[in-house]
Amino acid sequence: MGTCRQLARRARAKFSGASPRLAEVSDAEHQVVSERFITACANGDLQALTAVLDPTVWGVGTILGDFGLPPQVNHGPQDVATNLLRYLGHGATLVTGPVGEPVLLAFAERRLFAVLVLTVRDNLILKIEATVDPSAANRT
Repeated sequence: MGTCRQLARRARAKFSGASPRLAEVSDAEHQVVSERFITACANGDLQALTAVLDPTVWGVGTILGDFGLPPQVNHGPQDVATNLLRYLGHGATLVTGPVGEPVLLAFAERRLFAVLVLTVRDNLILKIEATVDPSAANRT
């Protein structure tokens, strides 16, 4: 339970400290892009996932806790999608978060293990910031 609170606290801190949006993105666009992302992950479909990612996409993953590990950063649709499917493919359930920004909550066996903040531009995901529970770090 404490891990969930810490995950939520870090996600809220990211929202409040986030840089201004590149351009206003409608709720409908967020919904469409999030649904495409969730469907691609749920099906383990690398091609569909790379199709929803901007050609300049980058992702950063931070593991909760003080393990001395630097954030993991991936660049480009292929590397970002491959790494995402490692954690969000088979066995993970993704749902949209109840906030204005495109946020996804990732669950495994009914337990929250990651929060993803998406930056969307032109119906594609430009950046993904993930905060991951340490117990999820070994998911394959």
